Amino acid sequence: MKFIRNYNNNAALVVDDHHVEWVVIGKGIGFGKKTGDVVDASKITQRFKSENTANIDNLGEYNKSIIDAASDVVNDVESFLKVKFNDYQYLILADHINFA
Repeated sequence: MKFIRNYNNNAALVVDDHHVEWVVIGKGIGFGKKTGDVVDASKITQRFKSENTANIDNLGEYNKSIIDAASDVVNDVESFLKVKFNDYQYLILADHINFA
């Protein structure tokens, strides 16, 4: 995956080998990256297909602790309830945690 744009140090927009854009989340994933840099796949903890950047652009406003909290909740709930969050649900959860 190649870096396109930074939302914050822990969230970035990337493109894969098939020219599909993804928002990826992971500790330091966007730190010091420039357009075209290769993204370390081992740092990616969440990834979302980029379809509507209006919702995704809000990620840049969130503190790292908000994104980490949303990821922790999603991981716990998915394993406990045997469900899978979609990208929109994850972003809405992050937005709710940020508001709280």
